[in-house]
Amino acid sequence: MNKAELMLKLEKERRKLAELISLAESKGEDVPGPDHPDHLAEHASELAHKEYKAGEVASLKYLLKEVEHALAKLETHSDKFGYCEKCGQIIEEERLNAKPWARYCLRCRKNYEGSITRRKK
Repeated sequence: MNKAELMLKLEKERRKLAELISLAESKGEDVPGPDHPDHLAEHASELAHKEYKAGEVASLKYLLKEVEHALAKLETHSDKFGYCEKCGQIIEEERLNAKPWARYCLRCRKNYEGSITRRKK
């Protein structure tokens, strides 16, 4: 995939994410308190849904930040684009085709995920 194709793919992803964030945030109205103490379970359910939506928005914003990082890297350091930010090796072509904002090769990403799993135990 050449630089122009990557730019188009990343720009399309950025627009999609920005639209999803905007849509999710516009639906994030405040949950009113219960009208009557018997409705506490309903209120708790609404609050749980609101927290889920907030997490969803946070995930979308993180992904948008990653896409913007990839765009900036492609624009300013295109010679370094497609190389792992950890080990410096070329990121697998299949990985970049599926996720052009990937910062790490599969080996480094798996090592990172494995270290998180070990820390949680």
